[in-house]
Amino acid sequence: MSADAILTRDGRVLFTEVNAQVSGSLHIYEVIGHRIVRTQDVPQRSVVEYHVPPTWAVPDFETFLRACEGLGCGWDPQRRTGVIVSMPVVALEPGRAQFVFCLACDTPATHQELFGRLDARFATIPASAIGPEPVGLRPERGAEAP
Repeated sequence: MSADAILTRDGRVLFTEVNAQVSGSLHIYEVIGHRIVRTQDVPQRSVVEYHVPPTWAVPDFETFLRACEGLGCGWDPQRRTGVIVSMPVVALEPGRAQFVFCLACDTPATHQELFGRLDARFATIPASAIGPEPVGLRPERGAEAP
């Protein structure tokens, strides 16, 4: 099941669509999950997919990969854990990029720990600064909204 939702300014989750099928994440289940991470092997692993959160200021792919390595979150093929960037990097605006990445972990606690390290490093944009419009499509400061 694939559910799409947005977070409103007042903190409510508003579901916009539900697909009762494997949809846009098929590459996660088939290639990343089964062939790269090998989730079915012992010891088992889990894979969670993320879009870069709008509160994260990730300037580019290289900075993200260096930070992952420095934080101990980089992909480790021996342990089958860490970050795997799974979709192309798109520049939103100067100093901000958007992409999809996966976090492969052995336990829920490890998942929370690794995500927490990334969040502590990149979450520099206040949630109050994020509008309801798509990230990267806000009018420039001083420009009139359409």
